[in-house]
Amino acid sequence: MKKRTFEAAILLAACIAVSCQSVPGTGSHGATISEYPVVREETYHLEAPDEIDVSVLPQAELDRRVTIRPDGKVSLPLIGDVLVEGLTPMEVREKLTEEFSKYVKNPSVSVIVVGFNSKKIFVIGEVFRQGAFPYTGPMTAFEAVEEAGSFTRRASLGRVILVRGDLKNPQVIDVNLKEVVRKGLKQKDLYLQSGDIVYVPPNGFAKTGYAIEQVLFPFSPILGVGRDIGYARDLGETF
Repeated sequence: MKKRTFEAAILLAACIAVSCQSVPGTGSHGATISEYPVVREETYHLEAPDEIDVSVLPQAELDRRVTIRPDGKVSLPLIGDVLVEGLTPMEVREKLTEEFSKYVKNPSVSVIVVGFNSKKIFVIGEVFRQGAFPYTGPMTAFEAVEEAGSFTRRASLGRVILVRGDLKNPQVIDVNLKEVVRKGLKQKDLYLQSGDIVYVPPNGFAKTGYAIEQVLFPFSPILGVGRDIGYARDLGETF
């Protein structure tokens, strides 16, 4: 299922990248970045299948690492099933403290999220590690790219594309990370939401290199141009 989701993300972003090339600085609806609200999730809310560590002092034998089930509950010793979906770790701690207090005198309960499995963002294109990454709270497009190992030298920083919402009718937003990286204009960055796709397109040099490589690939063993094409591609400055 995860593989299919990631493949769909790649296909969608690639199609959008092609269709958006002629509309610099705007999303598919012609809106500028400043017209989109900044969305921040200040506190992480638990969902299935997030994984949490529950510690109960002074009764260490009650400690458990549990995964939230599809019904939103976890099973713990003494207190049984507890609904935790939609709660923050702090709210879960308070709820478990109340429940364990029925069996343990003055329990000290801690709840730590060890598996951020329910919320993810995707980073694809000209980055060093394409893939899905845990969304653990406030994260910008630039921070997501850094999580993916940063830009390659073939990246077009000024034309990064953010895809948000339903894949059948997505919201498409251009993000100019060139101004974030080179000028330090953090206001040009954009906060992400769970499920967002960040696509980093290739720059002009890289596109030319890819096109030449596709044409010459069948003949590269004869012409010995494979290494030269790769070298020329890497010479392209980051746009």
